[in-house]
Amino acid sequence: MRSLAFIFSFYLTTLLQGQTSKVNFSGKVKFLSDAPLEMIKAESNNLTGIVDIAESKFAFSVKLKSFNGFNSALQKEHFHENYMESEKYPTITYSGKLLDKPDISSDGVYEVRSKGNFTIHGITKERILKNKIMVQNGKVSIESSFVILLVDYNITIPRIVHKKIAEEIQISLSASGSSL
Repeated sequence: MRSLAFIFSFYLTTLLQGQTSKVNFSGKVKFLSDAPLEMIKAESNNLTGIVDIAESKFAFSVKLKSFNGFNSALQKEHFHENYMESEKYPTITYSGKLLDKPDISSDGVYEVRSKGNFTIHGITKERILKNKIMVQNGKVSIESSFVILLVDYNITIPRIVHKKIAEEIQISLSASGSSL
């Protein structure tokens, strides 16, 4: 886990060195578990990231402990302790390359695919995600929605609550950025 944190920190530091094609983002991540017997929603306003348009590189992260919502304090506790093991795996990360290059110098909406390593619960999977980048009056924002399968990240749901927690979790994010 330390090596992942080091690599991610190094990656961000490398991206932060001096070009104007870089956009620093902050924003929100939401998740939804829509199971037959219960709907669970939570969100974090602590998404951070950087996109280097010239190099087509990006990196985003969010700390698990920053998620709020849930249906009860006990549910939040179980999320961190039993499912996500937030002490052991404190951060979700996604970093890689943009497959499409938007023109952030012009106002517009750009559909951009990203390909990178998505890490949750200590498991890294390569993912290709569809994203929408919007540029308006020099401000850049990004939105994305996708699904994660808990089994892909070794997150097991006890049989006793399998109808209360969905096997597929819907994720959405929105972030706004400024050029560095």
